[in-house]
Amino acid sequence: MAGGLAVAALCAVLASSASAVVVRTPGGRFFGVTPRPGATVSRSGGSDLHASPHLAALTSTGALEYHGGPVLHTTRPYLVFWDPASAIAPSARTLLQRYLSDTAADSALGDDVLGVTRQYSDATGYAAAGETYAAPQAVLDHQPYPTSGACSEKPAPLTACLTDAQLQAELQRLIAAAGLPSGTGPGAPVYFVVTPATVNVCLTGSECADNYFCAYHANFHQPDGGDVIYAPVPLLSAVKDCQTDGIASLQDPNGIAADVAVDNLSHEYNESITDPDGDAWYDDGSQNEEADYCQAYAASRDPLAGADPDAYAPALGTAPDGSRYDQRIAGDLYYTQSEWSNGQGDCELASSADTLTSTIVAPQTGASGTAVRLLASATTATHGVASTTWSFGDGSAAFNAGAPAAQAHTYAAPGVYTVSMSLVDGSGQVATFTRPLAVAVAPVASFTQSTGLAGAPLLTHVAFDASASHDSNPAAHIVSYRWEFGDGTVSFQGPATGYLYTTPGSYTVKLTVISSDGLSATVSRPIRVVSVPEVALAWRNAYPVAGHAITFDGTPRLVGAAHIVSYRWEFGDGRTGTGAHVTHTFRRSGAYRVTVGLTTADGLTRTDSRLLQVKPVEAITKLALSASPRGALRLKVTVNGPGLLRAAGHSSILAKAGSISYGLALTRAQRRALRGHGQVVVRVPVRFKPRVGRAIVRTARLTLTG
Repeated sequence: MAGGLAVAALCAVLASSASAVVVRTPGGRFFGVTPRPGATVSRSGGSDLHASPHLAALTSTGALEYHGGPVLHTTRPYLVFWDPASAIAPSARTLLQRYLSDTAADSALGDDVLGVTRQYSDATGYAAAGETYAAPQAVLDHQPYPTSGACSEKPAPLTACLTDAQLQAELQRLIAAAGLPSGTGPGAPVYFVVTPATVNVCLTGSECADNYFCAYHANFHQPDGGDVIYAPVPLLSAVKDCQTDGIASLQDPNGIAADVAVDNLSHEYNESITDPDGDAWYDDGSQNEEADYCQAYAASRDPLAGADPDAYAPALGTAPDGSRYDQRIAGDLYYTQSEWSNGQGDCELASSADTLTSTIVAPQTGASGTAVRLLASATTATHGVASTTWSFGDGSAAFNAGAPAAQAHTYAAPGVYTVSMSLVDGSGQVATFTRPLAVAVAPVASFTQSTGLAGAPLLTHVAFDASASHDSNPAAHIVSYRWEFGDGTVSFQGPATGYLYTTPGSYTVKLTVISSDGLSATVSRPIRVVSVPEVALAWRNAYPVAGHAITFDGTPRLVGAAHIVSYRWEFGDGRTGTGAHVTHTFRRSGAYRVTVGLTTADGLTRTDSRLLQVKPVEAITKLALSASPRGALRLKVTVNGPGLLRAAGHSSILAKAGSISYGLALTRAQRRALRGHGQVVVRVPVRFKPRVGRAIVRTARLTLTG
């Protein structure tokens, strides 16, 4: 059929030994029909199948299996009364509308058969979570029935016969003309097409409402891709054969035959919710859906015998036979079949009121921007938990099939939120648990650390300062500082603390602050602990002299874990240098402050500074040769630095600047010359080899007269 039809039929009529046959269509959809014994079923695209005398084998547990498709969470049922001649009695229309209005009003309570359906879910939520119904959802369709292509199964007193393809075409026309919705999302529409008791509906030429089925649900695809979920409900099938309760008389608590149509609609509504596309909940063995299990001729309780004592049980009240009812919905009475409950392993008319309790566990206060952990505690459920829905109070939610799982939710803004957790148990019962959660602004954790690490190789002191940590909440303040130094040591010393590391290495320092409102914040920073070497500034020249190169050495005395990457020298005369060893020449004598600084690979520095006295260029600064009245000579030499002094056969080592005198005598030749000429010039060579630089030779002169 057009669009890949999915059909599941209700109650094969007339024979208690009838059985189900499943035919897969080329599009992967299926027909679930219940033909008469020995009937032949033929579908487009498939071969003829012959009904077996019994149901196909059930799965080992009898439970419906989930096959990955969607269920309907919230629905808007529509009643389409296709009735050109106004043959449907107003009382029938009123009853069907009242039933949907009542189930909508009751959908939050779940104390009817739709409540049983809530135990089934898909990946996003549980089925039959909510129904809305309003008067505009009842459509009176007076479009004439097609005059061509109709089925021929219309024995008197039937006046018309409609095919499923014609039902689809009319629904497409109505949806397009009135702008009606489609799809399986929130508020999914389910279209119930109701036809008069004089109109037959056929799946094929011989499989019709008058001889083969009571109702069915199906779907087709709109040209725009949206699914249309629908279920024909022919009033022709509002007969006792479609009310298989093991009692001879027809039960009509509202006094009209349309009571059976309500039963047919209920059957298809529940299956449309739990298996709208034919790929959600059904039994792998028999292909039965939720309501198929609970028919007296196709029941899970005793499918081979074809009897289910729970199909319409228990009856309520004391109504006499013929007006029995098993559902009281919004104060009105109905007689509908039960639905299969996986959790209870039986057919049920409503979710049971068994034990379903839990408690939400959450912190007293959460922090915005930080994940708040929520979980359930002391959960008890007589029939197990089928699904869990969390609502965090900020418009977001989470769902999981099965028992509640722990949640981690982050709130974007502070405030007081109501957290709720809705549990659905294995019978369809829903229980919701709530608790308030105050979300405040978390404190800010921040700290700095000293970078000038000092000390011996295995004793490194680091200072930490958390004074920048604060609480933005004016009603709160930080009450605790927890320091973890990365080596297993923990301290609560307050915002300012220090720690002595005994082993170089890499550590992660973590600070946790706790505010007076119970919120906390944590910050971590890596730190590399190294021993910074001590600089050992020295120069090799024992006697620094201006104009002569001086060699400086900055090699550390103690080399620890730190790797030195650079040196910088400042000589005090405006010039600088780099490297562990440098040579520098001072142009002038004087006192200079020489400084060397080293930098490690971690960016740490260490400096040393010393005062250097630079002497002038070494030289003989004064020579004086004199004679006494008796003719004795004296040589006085003055030098400005240490060195070796040689003069007139004398040799002296001078340790510092100063003067030295030597007594000299005239030679015999000088005396003769003085007597003969009355005058003589005395010359005395003086050689000074300074400690720094080349030797200096000077001559002392003195003229003597007789």
